[in-house]
This record gives sequence, C-alpha cells and structure tokens, in this order.
Amino acid sequence: MEKTDFIADLREDDSEDITGDYDVHDFDKNILSRHDTVERLIVDATKKSDSRGRYNKLNSRSTFALNNIDDDEDEDEDEELDAEAHLKYLRKKRRRWNFIKGFFFYLLFSLVLAIIGGAIYVGVMKFDKIKDKILKGSSKSSSKILLTNGTHEFYSTTILISLDGFRPAYLSPEITPTMHGLFSSGFSTPFMYPSFPSVTFPNHYTIVTGLYPSSHGIVGNTFWDPEFEEGFNYHDPKVSLDPKWWKGEPLWVTATKNGLNAAVHMWPGSEVSWGRYQPNIVDKFNQTETLDKKVSRVLGWLDFEIDSRPEIIFCYVPTIDSLGHKYGIEGPEINIGLSQVDGMVSSILNGINDRNLTSVVNVVIVSDHGMAPTSNERLIFLDDFLTVEDIEHNDGWPLYGLRPHANVSTKEVFAEIKASRADVTEHGGEAKDNLDHWKVYFKDDLPVEYHFGGPSGGMYQDRIAPIWLVPEAGWAFTTHEKFETNNYDFRPKGLHGFNNTHPLMRSLFIAKGPHFESDFKAEPFYNVEIYDIICASLNITGAPNNGTLNGELIQLPQDWIDEAEWHGIEIKNDEVLPTTAVLTFSTTISPSAPKHTSMQPELDSISDEINRWLDAVGESDRKNDDI
Repeated sequence: MEKTDFIADLREDDSEDITGDYDVHDFDKNILSRHDTVERLIVDATKKSDSRGRYNKLNSRSTFALNNIDDDEDEDEDEELDAEAHLKYLRKKRRRWNFIKGFFFYLLFSLVLAIIGGAIYVGVMKFDKIKDKILKGSSKSSSKILLTNGTHEFYSTTILISLDGFRPAYLSPEITPTMHGLFSSGFSTPFMYPSFPSVTFPNHYTIVTGLYPSSHGIVGNTFWDPEFEEGFNYHDPKVSLDPKWWKGEPLWVTATKNGLNAAVHMWPGSEVSWGRYQPNIVDKFNQTETLDKKVSRVLGWLDFEIDSRPEIIFCYVPTIDSLGHKYGIEGPEINIGLSQVDGMVSSILNGINDRNLTSVVNVVIVSDHGMAPTSNERLIFLDDFLTVEDIEHNDGWPLYGLRPHANVSTKEVFAEIKASRADVTEHGGEAKDNLDHWKVYFKDDLPVEYHFGGPSGGMYQDRIAPIWLVPEAGWAFTTHEKFETNNYDFRPKGLHGFNNTHPLMRSLFIAKGPHFESDFKAEPFYNVEIYDIICASLNITGAPNNGTLNGELIQLPQDWIDEAEWHGIEIKNDEVLPTTAVLTFSTTISPSAPKHTSMQPELDSISDEINRWLDAVGESDRKNDDI
C-alpha cells in the first residue's frame, strides 16, 4: 500500500481513534514504531500541562508529524527533538510563572498583614484614648466643681508663678507694691526654705513633685550619672530633656491623671516627654521673652472654652535671677527688674479681676532660692588644696562635688584636701583666713537636714558625688588660673546654691484666691510642701512625696522669733507682726560670732535695705491691735 493511500484511509473516518487497534499486517512496522513514539510524546506533554491551550498546540504539532510520516527518518528525529525542546520551554515557563505567582502572593500577604496590624494598633490607641476620657470624665465629675463668673462656666483654677532668684527681702512698698501688699495682707509666710542644693533645676522640680532632689533624680544643674556613664547639663536640651533623668510625678502629670487640663510656660522640666499624660500646652524656654508676652499667654489661657481651658497654669520668670547673677543682690538694675516683675504680677491679677474670676482663680507666687553677693575678697582657690587634674567630674557650683579619675581613689583625694588644710593651718598664709568659710564632706557625712547623701538621702544616691566642698554663703571656689584669666575680678556678682537654710538662700511664698485665707501667716516651711498645697487648691489627689503637712500649713505663732545668725547679723522679731509676717533685723554683733570686715559692707547694706522696707510698711499694714 502506498503512503498516500494510508493517509487517505485515515481521513475517511474522522471519528476514528488514531491510538486504536490496527492490523499490523496492513501497515509498515517502522511507521507504527514512529507513530508510537509521537503518541508517547503527546501523552507526556498532556500529563505535564493542565492548560488546554498548551495541549492544543502540542496536539497540532503531533498532527503535523502524522501528516508528514512519509518524511525520511532524519526529519522525524528533528520533530522529536523539537518536541523535547518545547517541553523544556514549557517547564521553564511554568517555573518562572510559579515564582512570579509566589512573589506576588507573599507581597499581597505581607500587605494584608500590615493593614490588619495597623488597624489593630489604631483600634488599641483609640480604645486607650476613650478609656482615658472615661477615666478623666469620672474624675471630673468627682473632684471638679463647676463655678461661674456670671457669664461663663469655669472649673477651679490655680496659677503657679515662679520668680527665679527672688529673695523675700526684695519686697518693698515702693519698688514692689503689688507683691508687698499680697505679702502683708494675704496668705504668706516670712520665708520658705529651698531644697539643697539651692539651685534652679533641682528646686523647680522639687516644687512640682514634692520630692527632694535626691528622690526625684535632678540633684543639680549639672551632675554625672555613673550608671548611664553620662553627664546631665541643663544648658544642653538634647541631654537634659531625656525622660531617663526625671523621676517622680510632676504636677502637670498629676493634673492630667485627675482629668484636668494643664498649660506650662517655660517651667524647667516641662519640655520632657511625659507620654500619655503630656500636659495640653507646653511653651518652650525662651530667655528673651518679654514679661508682657508672659502676661498675655497666661491670661489668654483663661479665655479658652471650658473643655480646653487649663485648670492649672505654670509660669516661669527668670528675670531676677539673671539680674542677680550679673549685678549682685542690690542696685538700680535690680530695682528696675523688681519693679517690672511686680508690674507683671499686677497685670495678671488685674486681668483676673477684669474677668470677674477672683472667686475662681488661685494665684500662688514662689521662688526657687535666694541670692548671695560675691566678692574678690571671699574666694577659695581649689588648687591650694588639691590636685585639680585628679578630678574627672565636678558636680554642682558654687559648691563642688568631686569625682576622681578611675586611677585615683576617693580616699586619696579626701586625704589630700585634709592634709592641705592642716598644712595651711600650721604655716599660715592668706588661705588660712578662709578655712572657716568652707567644709569638706564625704557624701555619707553631709548634714542630715540637706536630705542629700547620707542616711536621709533619696534613691538617687549614685548621682551624688563622693566628695563635697561646701562654701559658706557669699564665698566662692575658683582657681588661680581662672581668677587671673578674668582679670582678677570674680564673676558672677551674685550666687546661690549654698546651705538651703541660710538667710540669703530663703525663697518666697505668697498666695491669693478662694482656696487661700486672707491675712493668714504660716510658719516657714520647706518647698516640698508646695506640691500638696497646689493639689489641695484643685481638690485632686497627688502622688506620694516628701511633704509632711498634707497641704495644710501651720499658722505662725504670735511669739514666733527667727533666731538665724550669720556673721553677727541677728535676725529676730522683737515686735512680732503676725499679720504682716515682716521681720525686724538687728545688726548687733553676737558675742559668739566674730566680725569679718571683708563681708561687713554687704551685710550693712542688706540690713539697711530690710530696715528701709520695715519703715515703709507703716501702720496701714499692721492691722493687729496687739502689735
């Protein structure tokens, strides 16, 4: 049979299965062998492809092979190789497609997971906010009393103003008439004790936490932390605003926890991140901001709508401290600054009065410390008593906390200082005259009343240097090199940081408002009590602290006498003035106190200033007939 006849017979029946049973006697065995080979290729290709399109293409190729089985054996072998190549192509294409599908599947899966995770996070955050609002709402309903000024509703509000470096002795009817009037007829105390050391950052944070510096962690304006192996420096916000330094609970956090709105204007520590209890408004520190802008800021907050209006306001005023460092504790520059600050206080009080809020708003005016005059005659040269190069870190100023290098022991440095003092005592010299005006302590031997080191210190003892040099108020440490560099003129002209109970370090406390009884004169107290006083004024519950009076100050006794002495200046109240809490000062030299001529001009000036103030008080301020 011819090959053409074979093809024709195949076409006669289109429905005939070409893989059926054929009579081998009617066909060429070689042709059938090749036919079987092609069919096996078709079957294999069909098994490896689940796509009908691919099968059709392969079937088309096999049909072509059948239609051309009359080609010679070489052409059939080419067709077989072409089919194998196509199968390899199909496998490669499948692998590529599987990879692409897998890549996009995992990409889509990751995207879905991210969306779900984000949705969960947002939901949790919203739940926390809702929970906080519920908690705050319950707190508002339980502790906040709704008041009115006649036209608008208000919650009880307290404004806390800090006049940095303001000594109580600065008050006078001529220069500070507004604050002098508050001091004389309002709620006040003769003076308030700052915390040790009597410097700005520790005391401002003590005021708002009720904790001593060694308990809240800010133990100085500058200090070294051996755990962090890092130094705190209040001049460097990148370091000082790290929350790791600031412990305890400041008033703005307490207020927020109790459902109150809080606004803070430049208070030290307020720019730290406080997490979920962040105060509503925080103004960053600006040394050049005018007093008028401070007034506008504080009064502007009182004009907010009730839901966003701050119920506790903090305002920091650095004016007097800056002037005191530059000019000392008296002079025309100081008087001008005092008058301007008094005008600022007057403007705030007038603004409260204009808004008819005197029965709603409490105003509390405090200072963080006093100020002492310096002199070129009252200097202690460190390099006369120790090897300065042995000291790695100096903590604090004007007192010095010494941390020796690792290769120098604390005991070695302390022994050197003591030996130098003994040598000066034996051989005399200019340094001998100064020995009585400074002391050296191991940290554990610091006076108990400091609450700084020793058994009465707080939990942040490691931040307190192991050795302390503590000068008497009005004296300062320096080195011969620094003194020469400054042309033998010591600066600054005013300093603080000394013994916190010293008369020149005393701070101010005056209050006015519905929570504070007029004509109430309180016994002097430590500034750790202010935290509870502010909480009581707002009817909120505070955090545990070092205060002991629970916000209730003790009334000044009729026979109260201030027995403090300093270089022969005896401070006493010969005529007790309970309604004014004004003290008389005597310049009588105490027999037990030697006269130091280098200090006497400043002391006489201080005494004259106080006596001028007392004379100016007049009978109008003395409302008690028994005086």
